[in-house]
Amino acid sequence: MEIRGGADGNTRSNYRDSNQTKTLRLEEQNRKLQQELLEERKNTNFTQTYPKGWERIRNLIQSNPGAA
Repeated sequence: MEIRGGADGNTRSNYRDSNQTKTLRLEEQNRKLQQELLEERKNTNFTQTYPKGWERIRNLIQSNPGAA
């Protein structure tokens, strides 16, 4: 009869390795999220428009400069 996960220490070692791996993954995920937040903040003072919307804005300025 074979007993797995006994007192040989392998189970505890595997558990520790798995926790370290999970911690590293979470730290990497956190770094990526922080980087994404920084990228999003770069354009906070601007209104971003699609090309079609930008074309409409230019046409409006040409037809009614006071509206701009």
